[in-house]
Amino acid sequence: MKKRLKLNLQSRLQIKTVPSIRLANFIELPEKEFSRFIEAVENNPLFLKLANPLTPEERVIIPQKFPGTRFSPHCFLSLDEARLADASPINLSPVLERHHKAIKLIRKLGLDKFQKYFIERTSAVLPEDIARILRLKKSQVEAINELMNEVSIHSEFYARSSLGTGHKISYIKVAKIEFDKDKNPGITFFSPRHFIGRYKIDYEKVEQLKKRDFFLSEDIGKLNALFGKLELINRRKNILYQTILGIIEKQKIFFVSGNKDDMVCCLQKEIAHKLSVHPSLVCRAIYGKSLELPRGEEKPIKDFFLPKKEYIKRVILTLFKEHKKVLSDNQTAVELKKTFGISASRRAVSNYRRELNFPSSRKK
Repeated sequence: MKKRLKLNLQSRLQIKTVPSIRLANFIELPEKEFSRFIEAVENNPLFLKLANPLTPEERVIIPQKFPGTRFSPHCFLSLDEARLADASPINLSPVLERHHKAIKLIRKLGLDKFQKYFIERTSAVLPEDIARILRLKKSQVEAINELMNEVSIHSEFYARSSLGTGHKISYIKVAKIEFDKDKNPGITFFSPRHFIGRYKIDYEKVEQLKKRDFFLSEDIGKLNALFGKLELINRRKNILYQTILGIIEKQKIFFVSGNKDDMVCCLQKEIAHKLSVHPSLVCRAIYGKSLELPRGEEKPIKDFFLPKKEYIKRVILTLFKEHKKVLSDNQTAVELKKTFGISASRRAVSNYRRELNFPSSRKK
């Protein structure tokens, strides 16, 4: 995770190319429908032809995970009915029973091989190739793939949220923020759909394959539709990833300390500006999604955005606690500027103080 996590220009340009209305509707899809959409695309014969060709030289579509991300595959290595029985809103027992042989195979393979050949899928992609490398039968590889496809649409399987009571909406825990040995923050995704990242499309190779008559006549007319769907998937994933990334960069001190007082002003429109998208897209991308903090606490992603007003009020409260008294509005304004670099008029400070239910220093 040595690469510095940052919002990059390429990502901003890629997002900007999608029509905003269509992208907005697509981002609003519930996670389960989004997974089903991906499954339908990946089962498209043309997709399979370009992602799993007979030779590597003909491969056009390659999964490309986002920088600084990891995957948490432990749920696939510890599958049992009891684990899912308590909080799952649906009964997944039939799924586990139907795929019990594939589950045993996953446990036997171990984490590294399972992740390399069934999650990342950047090397051998044909079932027969994977079967040969892992010394399995082709039918066994296909059985594991079938299990992956089925459980991937059930977010409660791999990302069950603890945010139930007290919340009006149902949350999906999409990732955990973790630090490596060098204290660099990274994103650990729970869903294999999110972890594999974007689909890298080699458009130059497409043109080369056209000249070699690689495509059937009926394939040519379907290419744009397929690539359009893949780019939509890429945009949705990228906006969520870059939003989480922006939050990490902004709230890094908080993630290290776990102290709410270390949270700083963070606005959705700031993230949206860096991505060159409308703030509503960021709002839609994070709706109903949560993150697990390094210490295990789970929070809705929206809670990491702290409006400037709330941030200043929190700083004022900290100042009063440190001085063990209510400062005058003028003193508070001076301290805000001097210590925190925050510009606020005396009148604004007065309003914030009243909202915090502190009397004037003169009355105090």
